[in-house]
Amino acid sequence: MTGELASLGKDMLRWVRLAASQVNAKGAVLGKRVKLVPIDDKGDPAYASSSVKKAQNANATAVIGIYNCSIDVINLPEYLAAKNCAWS
Repeated sequence: MTGELASLGKDMLRWVRLAASQVNAKGAVLGKRVKLVPIDDKGDPAYASSSVKKAQNANATAVIGIYNCSIDVINLPEYLAAKNCAWS
C-alpha cells in the first residue's frame, strides 16, 4: 500500500488478513475459502479505474477497504456496474 494513506491501507490489510484466516480456519464461507487479492490504488484517482479492472481480472466477489473518497467517486460506479463485485 502506497500513497498518502498508505499506513491506513496497511492496517486495513492486516485486519482483513486476520479476519480471512479466522474465517478460513472455521470452514470458510459456504465451503469456499476466502482468498485475498491486495490491490493498491496508491491513493491516487488516476489509479481508480485500473484498480477496478484488477479486481475484476482476479474474479473478486467483494472489495473491502476503499477509504479515500476521491477514489470512491470514480470506482464505486464501476464496481456497481460490474454487478459481480460487492463493495464495502
